[in-house]
Amino acid sequence: MNYVSQYPDIPENSKSVLDERGDCGSRSTFRMTPMTPKPISRSAALAATALTVSLLTTAPRVAHAQTITIGEASGVGGQAVDVPVTLDAPVDCAGLLLRLEFDPQRLELVKGLPGDILAGAQTLDAFSPEAGRANLAVIGLSETATFTARSGVVARLRLRIRGNAPTGYAPIRLTAAGVPALPASGLVDALGHGLAHTVNPGRVLVGIGGAAVSPWKQY
Repeated sequence: MNYVSQYPDIPENSKSVLDERGDCGSRSTFRMTPMTPKPISRSAALAATALTVSLLTTAPRVAHAQTITIGEASGVGGQAVDVPVTLDAPVDCAGLLLRLEFDPQRLELVKGLPGDILAGAQTLDAFSPEAGRANLAVIGLSETATFTARSGVVARLRLRIRGNAPTGYAPIRLTAAGVPALPASGLVDALGHGLAHTVNPGRVLVGIGGAAVSPWKQY
C-alpha cells in the first residue's frame, strides 16, 4: 500500500510529501542516531511507517491521563523562538503526532528540535505543508523503542516571528485541516496501541521593539 498517496499530509518514515508543501512550505528533519551510525534497514523503515499509520488510525485503548502540552515563548519581529512540546504520561510512549496551526502573519516554522527525553532510536520530523501550519512526528525506528522518560520535553518547535508581525499573543493549537481528514494528534505505546490523551495549546508573545513586552506593561 502506498501510504504517501493515501496520507499526503503526514510524513512517511521521516519524509514529508514535497508536492503538498508548495513554495511557502518549510521542512526540517532531525535524525537521532546511535553512537555508531548505521543505515536504516528496510525492516526499520517499514516499522516506522507502521507506527505512523498506527498514530493516525488506532483508536485509544488506554484511558490514563496522558497530556501533551505545547508551551510558550516570546520574542520580537525577526527573532526565532523555541516552543517546547512536553509529555506527561504514566506509561511508556513510543510515538507522537501533532498537526498544528498558527497565524501565518505572525509565525512561520523554521525546524523541529529533539527534546530531552528522546532516545537514539527515534526520528523527529517537522514540516510545514502550508503557511500557518506545522506537522510534528516523533517515530520510533522499531515499535518497541520508547522514550527515555515518561515525562519531559519531547521536542521543540523553532518558529520565526515575522518582521511585521502584530504584537500580542499568537496561539498555537491543533488542527484537523488537510485532505483526507485525519486526527489532529496521536500518541502510542510500545505495542503500537493508541493512548487517550489531552493536548494543551500554546502561544508565542510577540513583543515591541528590542524585547518582548507583556500587554500589562504597556500602560
